[in-house]
Amino acid sequence: MAIIDIHGHFMPIVNEPWYPASVDEAGMLKMGNRPAMKVNPGLIDLSKQVEAMEKLGVSFRILHPAPQSILYNLSADESIRFCRAFNDKMAEEVKKYPKYFAATANLPMMSTEAAVAELTRCVQELGMKGAQIGSNIMGKELDDPSLIPFWEKVVELDVPILMHSTNPAGGERLRDFYLANMIGNRFEVTLASCRLIFGGIMDRFPTLKIIVGQGGGYLPYAAGRMDHAWRVEEAPKKNVKVPPSTYIPKFYYDSITQRESEFHYLVSQVGLDQVAVGMDAPYDMGDPNPNETVVKWLNDDAKLERLNNTAGRLFKL
Repeated sequence: MAIIDIHGHFMPIVNEPWYPASVDEAGMLKMGNRPAMKVNPGLIDLSKQVEAMEKLGVSFRILHPAPQSILYNLSADESIRFCRAFNDKMAEEVKKYPKYFAATANLPMMSTEAAVAELTRCVQELGMKGAQIGSNIMGKELDDPSLIPFWEKVVELDVPILMHSTNPAGGERLRDFYLANMIGNRFEVTLASCRLIFGGIMDRFPTLKIIVGQGGGYLPYAAGRMDHAWRVEEAPKKNVKVPPSTYIPKFYYDSITQRESEFHYLVSQVGLDQVAVGMDAPYDMGDPNPNETVVKWLNDDAKLERLNNTAGRLFKL
């Protein structure tokens, strides 16, 4: 059975006089004044992704902006200009492969007004399916009151948001042993999800469609302690009138757990209809071949079809 992947990435090259970018013959990507980085060819060339998808039986993929393009360190004006150019190029490249891809938007989240405007443009004019945002905005949390108009627009447009780890908490302690990616990213999306729960966003906007990557981070596995804290302490009750675990099945999740027992536990906590296949392609910390993981773990075409249906329902495919 064909697979729909809701978690892929692409990096269109935005090469402008005000933000030069290039890739050399060795595959080193240079963006602005950032250090050059080695990238997988598929990150910048969609034909490479198509080749890999056909070999794996992946029929369709939702492409999100490469994490390196979450540039919240830019000024609001610089970010607006960058995101517009990025999204235009993203839409242009994806339209070359309509059978295989749909895209989400990169947003200038430092300015709520600009983020609302760009999300609207990308959905209504460029045909994008939603957006990817960072798990915090240079330390500003996603439940910050200044972002309420953004969440209102997301609900109005009825589009999903992939919440991707950026600027992970405790980063200074995660520099060694690849810990920032190994555990930092999963903790960061857990923290951001908890902010949305305890900050009252999930309650205020019950139809929000938030996708938590990396199998939900540690969120599904923290339910018991969250509920216990809510019962015995006052602070967690400020915006949450029911046990906080109530909100965990209201998020959506990709299947990237890297272990069968964790995948089955995720499904047991949130239900199969809140999960879809994710690969995080073409990065090496994702799932390189879901046929060897989630397809085998399910061992049931009907259940796999439910994951595909979740993807179709989320992104209106």
